[in-house]
Formats: sequence, structure tokens, C-alpha cells
Amino acid sequence: MNKKKQYKYSQHSAQISRLSLFVIFSALLLFPGCAGSQKDNACEERPDISAVQADWTFEPLHEEWKKQDSPESMKNFLSKHEVIAHGFFARNEFPSEREMADKAFELASNPHIDTLMMETGRIFGDLATLKNELDEAFRTMKYYFPDFQAPKVQTIVSGFNKDLYVSDTLVVVGLDYYLGEGAKFRPVNLPRYVTRRYAREYIVPSIVLLLGSKYIDSDLGDRTMLADMMYYGKAFHLAQKVLPCVPDSVLIGYTKEEIEGAEKHQDVIWASLLQNEMLYETSQKEKGRFMDERPKTLEIGPKCPGRVGRFMGWKIVNALIEGQDKPFQQVLKEKNAQKMLKKSRYKP
Repeated sequence: MNKKKQYKYSQHSAQISRLSLFVIFSALLLFPGCAGSQKDNACEERPDISAVQADWTFEPLHEEWKKQDSPESMKNFLSKHEVIAHGFFARNEFPSEREMADKAFELASNPHIDTLMMETGRIFGDLATLKNELDEAFRTMKYYFPDFQAPKVQTIVSGFNKDLYVSDTLVVVGLDYYLGEGAKFRPVNLPRYVTRRYAREYIVPSIVLLLGSKYIDSDLGDRTMLADMMYYGKAFHLAQKVLPCVPDSVLIGYTKEEIEGAEKHQDVIWASLLQNEMLYETSQKEKGRFMDERPKTLEIGPKCPGRVGRFMGWKIVNALIEGQDKPFQQVLKEKNAQKMLKKSRYKP
């Protein structure tokens, strides 16, 4: 069975030992700003996918949604697209379909939506680039996983109701979420370190990470942080294989400075996890300090990015696969996290 993870926000904090503080901050003082010479992964050699076909359909529905000229036509449109109705226009929050359609039509008629649609056109154009990126990603998935069936992909603009829906058969992209930092309108009530990742270049990596989960096995009975780390490590490695030209910083959602600092100070991060006996921690609250959404992992240092446990899991899985002579797909099926760590011989 697959072990599915949800992104979470965490405000938890905790104390760490004096020894850890001394070791960590001594290292950070030696390298202020956590900057380093390590750069994002270069574009690795792509697999030859020239003979691979991924049959899928692309339906840009955002303009069709905007063109609905009455509540009745909006109701008919949303009735044909139930995922959009429920996921992007909150069907369950309305007593009837008609009331939902009335609200959706009112939104589509709002002058601010005209500006949002213009911004969407400016950023995405005719969507040819996005379509080509998706096609290449789906064909590469098919190359590595012959049983992969590419989903239908639809686009919508919903006034920031939802960003992305992904299932094995259907993907819906809320384009308005991904307009980037220069856009006039941006998602609200989200912290800066999260909204920064709502840009065009994050769409395909986000889809690949979610679609790839079906090829990753985990021991659902293992609640340790190490098991969580191995799951994310396998997910990022799969995405790295499917999207070899996407920078590591984009795959994990770090800034360039953050990925360089994390790469350079793996030894500091690893020492903190070991000294504080975090690998076998099972408390969700304690694990969240290193695994969940946070702007920084302050327990390690003021410059250390959040979700650093996921980053370390990625490095361990990379070390394991690089030291193996078997296909990476087999490693994705390994369920024993302790066995994976031991076989990786990871040493930062």
C-alpha cells in the first residue's frame, strides 16, 4: 500500500540540547547566510522518449467558464465538470446546484475577474508551454513506468478557491494560483514562504510528485520520522528522474540560497537529528518540527529552511540508489526504512 502524505503547517517549537546548539551554531557562524557553492542540479541526460506516447487530453476550461452568459448556462457547465464544481466552487457548501451556479456566475461577472483573466493570459499565453511540459513529463513517466496512464488535464480560474486537484485520471489546475510574484492578484491568507511557490514553474513538479505516489511503497505501521523521511526521499528522487532539468530547489520548494545552504550543511543537519534522537521519533508534534511546513527549522538554526527532514530523506535515498546496481524503481518499493538507511551508507 502507498503511504500518502499531506502538507501541513506547523507552529510547534521545542528545545534541543546545549551540545546540539553549540555544534549547530558554531557551524552556522562559520558559514553566515547558509550560502554555498553548491548549485541546483544540472540538467542530467534525458532518457530517449522519442518512441514513447502518452495518450491524454488537455482541456483549457477557464475561458469557457468565463464565457457563460447566465446562471443557467453556468449551472450546465458545472454539471458537466463535477470535480471543478465540488473542488473549485465548493458545491457542498451550497444548498443546491442553482445557488452554487448563481455564485459562480456572479464571480465570473466581477470586473476583478476580467483583470485576473488578463493576468492569466499574460503569464500562460496559449498554454502551449504548459501543455508541452506536461506531455514530456507524462511520456517520461511512461518510459520509467510502462503501466502509467496519463490523466486528463483541465484548467480553470476560480478566484483563488483552489490551487490543484490530482487523481490518477484527472488533473485540474487553478491557473490563478500560479501567476507568480509579479501578478496584481495573489492568494491571500497564506504565508510568504508558501505563496512564493505558487508560480508557473511549480505546476508540473507538483503534479509529478502527486502522480508518482502510486509507485512508492511504505510500511504503514512504521510511524517513525525515518519512515516519513524515506517516503519523501523516494518521492523527490522519482520526480528528479522524471524532470531531470528542473532545479532541485523547485522540486522541494526552496529558494536557491536555501538549497545551497542545506546542501553545504548536511553534516550539521544530520548531527542535530542524531543527537536529538529524531530518526525514531513517533510523535507527530515532534516530527512536525522537521517535516512539516515552516518558514525555518529554528531548532537547527535561523537560516535552516523548513521541511528539512524531507530534504535529508532525499539525500539518503539518492545515496542508496547511487550505490545500488538495480533500477531505482525497485528501491521505491522498499518498505523497510531502517534497512534503506543502513544500505545507503549515508555519511554527509
